[in-house]
Amino acid sequence: MSTAAEIDEIITPDTVADAIAKSRADRAAGRISLANPGEISREVLYAIHKHVDPDKVGQVIGKMMEATRTLKDGRELPDTRTQEAGVKLYLAYMVGMPVQRSETVNVNVDADSAVGMEERLRHSPTLRAMFRKMLDKVEDEAGD
Repeated sequence: MSTAAEIDEIITPDTVADAIAKSRADRAAGRISLANPGEISREVLYAIHKHVDPDKVGQVIGKMMEATRTLKDGRELPDTRTQEAGVKLYLAYMVGMPVQRSETVNVNVDADSAVGMEERLRHSPTLRAMFRKMLDKVEDEAGD
């Protein structure tokens, strides 16, 4: 059985707060620099890396992978969300994180260019049909 209380006994909130305070002292003394405000989470990671025993971090990840939750009726079930988070942390430490891919689609529509619109209409029967339907609808609604 693994609970949040057991994990808090391994790495207490005070331990993390102390590690962050030490990290901030290092930064104030010029030993580290976090010029980018977006790197605050890096400060926390650095503090844990620098000032928390790696064995304790490993114990917490192990407890996460065994986490359970207790239902109102007293039954104990696996806490799959916490277990998943623990497995992800374990894999991140042991194997590394995969490159996060993102797809960016850029669509340029130049509504001011009548020449460009004419060219597109000339080569696209579907676009012409769509325009006809829109014009018919607008004319019906306007009563022309």
